[in-house]
Amino acid sequence: MRKIALIGLFLFAILFAGCEDEGSAEINVICKDRGQSKNVWVEVYNSKGVQVKQVSTQGGIGYVTDLPAGTYTLKFKNHDDTYFSAIKVVTVADGDSRPVEVELNDPPDEGGSVQ
Repeated sequence: MRKIALIGLFLFAILFAGCEDEGSAEINVICKDRGQSKNVWVEVYNSKGVQVKQVSTQGGIGYVTDLPAGTYTLKFKNHDDTYFSAIKVVTVADGDSRPVEVELNDPPDEGGSVQ
């Protein structure tokens, strides 16, 4: 019986650890290149510089969902794998739905670098 309880506890711990990185915040990205909507890849990095998400935009609009509260750096990549100069730094709280409009050729936000 004790063995079954330990196995159950172990499985619960694994399941709980897997859900740790999900949250309820989202970032709604609108990407433009010289004023025109642009489809790009949006790479999302956490405050430690680790990429946590990548989404593509459709009609210039993309949704980064299920983020835990925190500060994120957004980088924008063309479909030929070249990066745009714009980098956005966005802070969200649980439950936030934060709109971010970006002109892809603008300079990066202050502190907006990802190694």
